[in-house]
Amino acid sequence: MDSYIGITGFMGRQEVKDVLRSFSKGSKRKLMVGVLASSKTLNGQQNKYPGRYPKIEKIKDIFFQDPRVINLIHYSTDEPKPLINQLTFLMDIAGFNIQGIQLNIAWPKIDQLALFKETFPGQKIVLQVGSNAMEKVKRDPWKIADEIKKYIRAEAIDGILLDSSGGKGAVANFSFYQQCIKELEGYDIGIGVAGGLKAELLPIIRMPYYCFPKVSLDAEGALRDKQDDLDIAKANAYAKGAIELLDQWDRWREKKPK
Repeated sequence: MDSYIGITGFMGRQEVKDVLRSFSKGSKRKLMVGVLASSKTLNGQQNKYPGRYPKIEKIKDIFFQDPRVINLIHYSTDEPKPLINQLTFLMDIAGFNIQGIQLNIAWPKIDQLALFKETFPGQKIVLQVGSNAMEKVKRDPWKIADEIKKYIRAEAIDGILLDSSGGKGAVANFSFYQQCIKELEGYDIGIGVAGGLKAELLPIIRMPYYCFPKVSLDAEGALRDKQDDLDIAKANAYAKGAIELLDQWDRWREKKPK
């Protein structure tokens, strides 16, 4: 899973194009275009965040081909029916430019994810480890890492996103994230972090950059305006700052003694 700068909650293609201005043609960082979907929107109902969740039939119009983007649907569900059925429907309506799905679900069944990977080869799966998932293992960083390792060993996921905020803009405990990540050293997995990320917060983040060359960042709630629409100015400021930060981590890692 390539390192990316994520922004979640896109509602239209023009928003994506406006943010892509911060990514040069030769940038090694990609913009993760996060489009939200839930079991409610899958059934034609309105989510409680209508400014973040597009109508399900509009998703395919947001995604487009560009070497600078990773197009992911971020899906949450409480439906008891098999997850694979829901994900298959998502893939059917997402269009040709979809590149994977982030699952905002607390520890989904591994066999369902493995079946998705078998059915849709080449599509990425990012597993969000959110507050509910953390609470299920008593917020123990070692237990969190042990659960993640089960998915890695089954080759059921391509990346994880540690996200205690869930799009609400609350600033995460990045020191706690670091404890979880250290337990995953040596595993070939993309690592993403989220929680109140915005341009002003980036300089204070401390992560084990020397362990993971594939660290990604994802932002949502802190980039919205008072009407809960995506603030393009905030999004671009965050994107530029995130690119600079991850490039800096790369330079530090290259200087670290072997």
